[in-house]
Amino acid sequence: MIWLRITGLTLLALSCSIGGICHGARYQQRISAIERARTFILTLRHTLRFTLAPPTQLLTILQSDPVLSDCDYLNAAAERIGQTDFSSAWAQAVQNSAEPLDAPERGLLVSVGEILGTSDLDTQLGQLGLLSDQLDAILSEARVSCEKNRRLSATLGSLLGLSLAVILF
Repeated sequence: MIWLRITGLTLLALSCSIGGICHGARYQQRISAIERARTFILTLRHTLRFTLAPPTQLLTILQSDPVLSDCDYLNAAAERIGQTDFSSAWAQAVQNSAEPLDAPERGLLVSVGEILGTSDLDTQLGQLGLLSDQLDAILSEARVSCEKNRRLSATLGSLLGLSLAVILF
């Protein structure tokens, strides 16, 4: 009977530890989403520079890029373009995206819809470059925060599991 209790408490401690590790993995998912957004903006800027395509055609070109296949807001925006203008469709797609992005990153992505097709090429490229720089700064902060919070989550999960095991023993 005591072995059953020890096994149960060990499983409880391990499950709390795994829960802490899984919670810490969310921070890494956010970093991946920011990196995808940055790659999207850099690819968009490059494509715009060499094709001079209108926003809807740029979206079609970027959808076919395998590097950007995980950006769900590209497909959502393409589906909504027939219903509304590009800027509104883009804003709705980014706001409703399942990407684990915080408000600042979403705001930067929404501004892409306001930039494209509203001014000359040099202005658009300059504004997209600024967005890329801002995402770089956010990415640097997120990496530092991720490392700290990931370790903290794993440690707290382990401590919680051990504490519960000691209390219940």
